[in-house]
Amino acid sequence: MKIDITLKRKEILNDVLVNCSVIGRTLRKNPETEETAGDIMTPDDVYTKPVVARSLTYAFGEVKRICQHYLMYGRFTDDNRLDKMDESNKYSETVQASTLSPQCKYRFLTGIPYKIHVVADNDLQVKDNEGNTLARGRDVQFSYTPVRSGEYLTIYSASSTEARIEYVWGDFGQYELQLNMPNTFNFAMTETIKTNSHGMMVNYVMAQVLKDQYAEKAKEYANLYAADMEGLRKALISRTAYGRKYAADWS
Repeated sequence: MKIDITLKRKEILNDVLVNCSVIGRTLRKNPETEETAGDIMTPDDVYTKPVVARSLTYAFGEVKRICQHYLMYGRFTDDNRLDKMDESNKYSETVQASTLSPQCKYRFLTGIPYKIHVVADNDLQVKDNEGNTLARGRDVQFSYTPVRSGEYLTIYSASSTEARIEYVWGDFGQYELQLNMPNTFNFAMTETIKTNSHGMMVNYVMAQVLKDQYAEKAKEYANLYAADMEGLRKALISRTAYGRKYAADWS
């Protein structure tokens, strides 16, 4: 029996961000821990991101270690690179915005949702190539899904100013487990395998992020990680039937 488990990296990181936010808001109530709160609430900053990336890699490795007896594939080699925090596609360009509404170079892919970030020193109007206004301001972020072939942005400004545009699209990234389970495997445990695998990754990342800033809380997440690991192990060995009493039944 083959089962496929997909763990969305965005969901894992969202849970990390939510947990850090809750802890940070609690610590901010005490002046003595206010600075620590600020550090904990930004696990995506330049100093903490490598810790999170390495933790994701290690945690998924531990998930695979628990599942090793049933794994169908893996890497033949590993160059020890950190997991990317975000595997979405990105493209950036700079346009000299003016009253002429100059065209941006990037041409959209039809039907693909985009996240767009535009920054300038002066107020802008971001429009599509048919003149419809999509956003206004100096620092704007918005979502846009083009419906026509070859669409692009135009940037209007009452005075000439440099506008920096970033386009982001595509999947954030995911982890995949393909398991070959015995015929007697309790198929109802598939969701439990996914839940415990997800929990292992979230709780391991949290423990690593907090261990040098809030050691007491880090231990709590380390215990949750251990509990999820044991839950995953038990789910993998769950069966609908076990050994038979008579050899004659084996035929």
